[in-house]
Amino acid sequence: MTGDDHGNNGTTTRFNQYLALSTNNSPSSVTDWTAIRGTSYIYPNTPMSSTQATAFEGQGFEIALHLNTGCTNWTPSSFQNDLAGQTVQFSSAFPGVAAPSTNRTHCIAWSDWSSAAEIQAANGIRLDANYYYWPGSWVMNRPGMFTGSGMPMRFAKMDGSIIDCYQVTTQMTDESGINYTSFCNALLDKAIGTEGYYGVFCANMHTDAGSSAGSDAIIASAQARQIPVISAKQMLNWLDGRNNSSFGSMNWSGHELSFSITNNAGLHQIKAMPLVVKKPMPPYLIY
Repeated sequence: MTGDDHGNNGTTTRFNQYLALSTNNSPSSVTDWTAIRGTSYIYPNTPMSSTQATAFEGQGFEIALHLNTGCTNWTPSSFQNDLAGQTVQFSSAFPGVAAPSTNRTHCIAWSDWSSAAEIQAANGIRLDANYYYWPGSWVMNRPGMFTGSGMPMRFAKMDGSIIDCYQVTTQMTDESGINYTSFCNALLDKAIGTEGYYGVFCANMHTDAGSSAGSDAIIASAQARQIPVISAKQMLNWLDGRNNSSFGSMNWSGHELSFSITNNAGLHQIKAMPLVVKKPMPPYLIY
């Protein structure tokens, strides 16, 4: 759950609503993903106090910079300059808040193949939500995964080398003319149903205003299915934990496979779904 706030501070009211909707706001509930949490990408001049922003972060919310490139095409140098300058403004306005580690750029400007991802990664921003399911005239209220996958994946350069910044598609926007309930229901039902279309489904429900019909509908859909509603930063932490965990001590005993999992420090309740093969497989690469 994310939202963009263009200096209006609907963020405070929205986050207070999420606290009220959560049955438990303890640190363990945040860790277990049972508390409703979200991200607000805000302009540095957003009228929120540093104390308030720091308090929200302490409760498990994410407040990060909403980078503004002026809604025009940028060059790598201008993008770097915008990011550097606005990061200073952000840290000056909210000195108690952690440096941004996730981002959605204003107007989702994306002017070349991978410069934005490379520059973000070099500046500690490692999850990008700019790929946007829009406009409504193209979407036509059709729920789907328009990259062919619901999984966050790292960007790659033209030569195929990997960039340590994840693309997470913003599947649900409040600018694409979708029916929030039916759209979200379709995504989640296909993920938990027999189809197994698993995914991380990112929403941009703008936090300019304190209330959002889309946010309400998405949370209701998720809660009805016991699916977590989390921030972009929580997602990034999970991705890092997964990628730094591994299988080991694999052993077959008859038809039973045993194994250990080396759990990345700080990753909570990691689970795995091993593929059990009951007959020989052809020598194909399975991934």
